[in-house]
Amino acid sequence: MDLIHPASAADVMDAMSDANASGRRLLVVGRRRHLDKGNPADVDAELWTTQLDRLVSYEPAEMIVVVEAGMRVGELGRVLAEGGQEWPSDAPPEATVGGVIASGASCVRRLKIGALRDTVLEIRAVTGDGRLIRSGARTVKNVTGYDLHKMVAGSLGTLAIVVAATQFLAALLLQDFADNTARAAGFIAGVVISPIIFLGAALLYEDQVARLRRR
Repeated sequence: MDLIHPASAADVMDAMSDANASGRRLLVVGRRRHLDKGNPADVDAELWTTQLDRLVSYEPAEMIVVVEAGMRVGELGRVLAEGGQEWPSDAPPEATVGGVIASGASCVRRLKIGALRDTVLEIRAVTGDGRLIRSGARTVKNVTGYDLHKMVAGSLGTLAIVVAATQFLAALLLQDFADNTARAAGFIAGVVISPIIFLGAALLYEDQVARLRRR
């Protein structure tokens, strides 16, 4: 089986154009973390996105990052952690950003943070006939056009191949604190035995009782 390793969006466009013209069936591959999803099919070649792994831009103040689809989730997490932020996907470190988006992978924090697709603000993708498209914008509040990027998320690469994505981030500090159970337990224990906390509570209680007595 042929293995195609594009190094740019233009390479992906050329590969898809050639495959469309020759009738070859391509399987889009990142780190092969989600190949068990969807319906299996015979393919003629695999198109790997792992060389599309650049960090395009990162704006901590705006809580927005733009990366190519082949960037590993672990590497993205390391970069974002330096800014005290995260992309809340909870995907394995070796998974690729594009693969996580294409699979529509969710996590146990979905009830709190929402669906993963809601963190995708913009994508650049290549269609089956080799055209480069863009959907969304690098802003949180955007109502222009159709949300095609929300359709591509979870489509398993059947609608288009994600080559770059803009994601909205979350603060890392509180999540780290919540994940570190030992640290949380130590904090709670410190609060329970703190005389200052109890003194403050006692004074507050006495003040409330005095107000009730005056009524």
